[in-house]
This record gives sequence, structure tokens and C-alpha cells, in this order.
Amino acid sequence: VGLVIKVDPQSAVSVEATLTPMLLQVWSAYVNDPLISQDALETVNTLATIPECLPQVLARALPPIASILGSPGRHPEALVVGALDLLPMLLKPSQPDQVRAAHTAVYTHVLALGQSSDDNGILQSVSEVLRMFVSKAGEAILDWGPGVTQGENLGLLVGVAGRQLSPTLEDAAALFVGGLLRTMMRTLPSHMSPLLNQLLSALVIRLHAATIPMLKTSLVLVLACAAHVSALGLVACLQVSQ
Repeated sequence: VGLVIKVDPQSAVSVEATLTPMLLQVWSAYVNDPLISQDALETVNTLATIPECLPQVLARALPPIASILGSPGRHPEALVVGALDLLPMLLKPSQPDQVRAAHTAVYTHVLALGQSSDDNGILQSVSEVLRMFVSKAGEAILDWGPGVTQGENLGLLVGVAGRQLSPTLEDAAALFVGGLLRTMMRTLPSHMSPLLNQLLSALVIRLHAATIPMLKTSLVLVLACAAHVSALGLVACLQVSQ
């Protein structure tokens, strides 16, 4: 089905109303079969890249995603991870108003998972979802809530990232936090600058303890990005950590 849509995207417009619910049902029913469930998600992703289909795909997909993420304990872990993995696919082609609608539907649930879960797969996916939200929304992400002020909303984001830098979690849990931090530094540089010392101190500790090469590389790239935000702050932090 996905191949047919790629070859003739307009053919999907007339059948989207039937296809999207069917694909979401197949995904949830066969979530423990990676081949079937991943194929269903990728086909939903293909539908979402068609501008005429995207509004309807979002309207049909966001409610079940929000339901899963809002009560993760009631669902298989694979379904929670899959719901998180579907969000960046939906957000990437979205316009600002559509990103805002997705934020309203799921953002607090994603933050809650980032603050409470110890599952490596869930935390990796949370980082990717938050990275995409920051990338697509820009500074508006700090005005949309759930906090009252920009500082409070930034603190919620930094809190999730900082938790993944904690050495009490496994290395695998932090594999994608580097991408989130780099996006935050590039997109919100003036807001991130005052927080660099605290974040970089935690990052250096995590870097010293890391054993996975991919994590080490990702964290080093964060340090390089931090040099563009505040070179003096980076140097001071590294001197203190020695």
C-alpha cells in the first residue's frame, strides 16, 4: 500500500478516510510484530506527507496517540513507544497551526513520560518527540504551556533533558538527548545561555561515565554546539570539571 501511495500520491486522497483508521488498527493489533506494525506506521507517515491528507491523518491519529500516552500503564510498552515514534512523522510535514494542535493533544503526556519513565526506548523516543516540537515550533514552544511563563516551560524541557543526563539511568536512555539539547541551543539560544553551566556540568559527568561510543559522540557534539552559544561559559565549565 505504501509503495502505491508513493507512486501515485493523489490516489490516496480519496481513500484516506478508510486507509488511516485501518492502518492505525493494524498497528495497534500487531504491535508485537515489528514487521507488520512498522510497515503500518510507515504507511501512515507516507499519507501524512501528502498535504491534502495531512489534516485528516492528524485528526484521526492524535486522539488514539493521546489516549495511549495519557495512560501508558494500561498499554504494552511497544504500543507506547510506537505512539511516540509516530509523532515526529506527523509533526515533520505539519504547519504551525497543526503543530500547535498536536502540542495541545499530547505535549503534557510526553513531558510526563520523560519525567517518570525509566524505560530506555521510551526515553529515547521522548527526546525525539521533544526535539521535533522545538524544531517546528521555535520560541513559540515556550508560550504554549503547560506552564504559565516561558521560564517555567523551558524548565520543563530542561528537566527532561537533565534527567536523561543523570548517571543513575543507563547509557541507552540518553542516546538521543544530545539531539534534543543541540536543537534547544540552536533554536532558543538566548533562553538556554543562562542554563548552560548547570546543563554542561551534568553533561560532562555523563560523558566521563559513558561507555557507548554513539552516546559519547552525541554529547561531544553538544559541547561543540554550546561553544557557539557561550564559549566562555563552556571553558569555565570544563575547567571546573577537571
